[in-house]
Amino acid sequence: MITPRFDFRYGGKPFREYSPVVKQDGNVTRYELPDRLYAELHAEYFPAYNAVSWVVYYGNDGDRDSLTLSEIRDCAVDVPVSPDPPRHPGSYPTEDYALVSSATGMVSYDHTQNAENEFRFLDYPLMNGQKLTRAPQGGRSATGTFPFFEINHGQTGVLIAVGWTGQWKAVFTRGEDFIKVETGVEDAEFYLKPGERIRTASTLMLEYENGRNNAYNSFRRLVKNELAPFGKGEVPPLPPMSFECFGGMPTETMKKRLNALSEHGVRFDHLWIDAGWYGSSEKNCADPFTGDWGSYTGDWYVNRNVHPEGLQDVRRLAGENGMKMLVWFEPERALRNTKLFREHPDWFIDDPDSWSVLLDLSKEEALDGIYEVLSGMIEELGVSCYRQDFNIDPLPLWRFNDEPGRRGITEIRYIANLYRLWDRLHERFPSLIFDDCAGGGRRIDIEMLRRSVPIWRTDYYCNLRADPDIIQAQSFGVGRFVPYSGGVTKRISDTYAARSTYAAAWVGAYWCYGFMDADNADIEWAKKISDEYLSLREYFSCDFYPVENPGATHAAWCASRYDRPENGDGIVMIFRREESNCTDAGYNLGMTGEYIFTDIDSGENFVVTDGKLHVNMPEKRSSKILRYRIKAGKE
Repeated sequence: MITPRFDFRYGGKPFREYSPVVKQDGNVTRYELPDRLYAELHAEYFPAYNAVSWVVYYGNDGDRDSLTLSEIRDCAVDVPVSPDPPRHPGSYPTEDYALVSSATGMVSYDHTQNAENEFRFLDYPLMNGQKLTRAPQGGRSATGTFPFFEINHGQTGVLIAVGWTGQWKAVFTRGEDFIKVETGVEDAEFYLKPGERIRTASTLMLEYENGRNNAYNSFRRLVKNELAPFGKGEVPPLPPMSFECFGGMPTETMKKRLNALSEHGVRFDHLWIDAGWYGSSEKNCADPFTGDWGSYTGDWYVNRNVHPEGLQDVRRLAGENGMKMLVWFEPERALRNTKLFREHPDWFIDDPDSWSVLLDLSKEEALDGIYEVLSGMIEELGVSCYRQDFNIDPLPLWRFNDEPGRRGITEIRYIANLYRLWDRLHERFPSLIFDDCAGGGRRIDIEMLRRSVPIWRTDYYCNLRADPDIIQAQSFGVGRFVPYSGGVTKRISDTYAARSTYAAAWVGAYWCYGFMDADNADIEWAKKISDEYLSLREYFSCDFYPVENPGATHAAWCASRYDRPENGDGIVMIFRREESNCTDAGYNLGMTGEYIFTDIDSGENFVVTDGKLHVNMPEKRSSKILRYRIKAGKE
């Protein structure tokens, strides 16, 4: 198992040159330096997964400012790899070389461009002396790049997750027989004041020896079984299946659509009330494209002009239909004209060059204040799933707010208090589910996966013409490391598009937008597709196998398998895309033994031996879902 290791310079010298006093207390290792500065490494071991996680705390127990801490590396680990094989000059490296896998993160700012590249993993052969550097953009951890990596050499390797919901940096440097992994807060150089204690980025590493697919599934199980907040205490074992209404829709419109669902037996377990339900606007806001939902961010009270009973009548009706409340908030941002900013301007970072002000979570009073605001609204609205959005890049505001000689300290204290805020809300509301959104999936990292699920994993879902093939491709990338994420379907009567969005969490947004008339919608189709999803829901957080991953190529087939090994069952999802001229496909699913497969559309049963599956799909842009279970005895 990997030995946790970190590094930094103190007063310009490597901290180990001070010969620090080392004290061990269980999984906490304390390094004491001159001037009573200390560094504590807190480790958490997961031997069943051959994994370890750690985080470093720095503190000043002295009575004066410390020297400067710089070049802080929260992870500084050498991963062994075999030396490069000989090759001819100019030839391209082969699979015999060590690879570093890295993925893009959320990139489609305008909901249309580059979405096919979101969460797309690429393998980079790293030869002796070469270096690969990755960092997000703007201070949100998954913007532009994804904080999950792999070092692979044949059947062996290491999976790496950076736990920092701000601006991190990862550097992979190849030596002759190792790859040095260095991660941490990107730009941090500061002294600590007397009595000050901070934490920086966490690291999770998982070693494997039995191939990449098995490694990814081991990582998914680690998140699912040990880290994620689902299935613990009173929290449901699965994230929400939600019916979405935009928050600025008038109450009567929401009730009309809830009644339509009820009358036709369409089942969801949460009513999703998105942005626009708050503030004093006299206009309704039926969809994201009309109204002024963004102008009232910071006015955290129900808009009585749109919701005369303060959403209590909607809450009652949802409850009568077996639905809990999922409600959108954006507490880290405000507009200057809103109630929260007017009453507490000292809680915010207000850079005149910024269009919004940023809640300064580095301040204890701001943390305590927003905690009281949010906990009060959660109680008032009976929120079961708390959705936190974050639609600005905070990095310029963090750096604007830093004290001289303390670069990065605002961000460090901010992110630590963000975790404290969510942990306090978890403690007060043990059954509360958290949805992590930040203009889409811009803050997906291992620290957030410990606390939440990215139900809205990309703002590409905002695109009314979102390409289902692109959504399929995104699922392959996210699915490597994230067992719980969400899909969103908007198209009525389009089974291919709906199935392309199936994930561990799922959102039906059929009538979320004002121009979609619920009276004319195909409600019977909605019932059929929601019932289908419910029958498959439990599989999407199980083991994931990419059977055929063509990216976003339209002239191809796409296939994936979700397996539940403890029950000997699972599903295979297959898509023939709209430009594919092939009517048949054969797959080796990597299964041994005999399994009974059932086509959920036709009800046809057939036996597959040793994973050799043949599929016929005569229609372009068609889909097939096959359930399977291991064949027992003479069955």
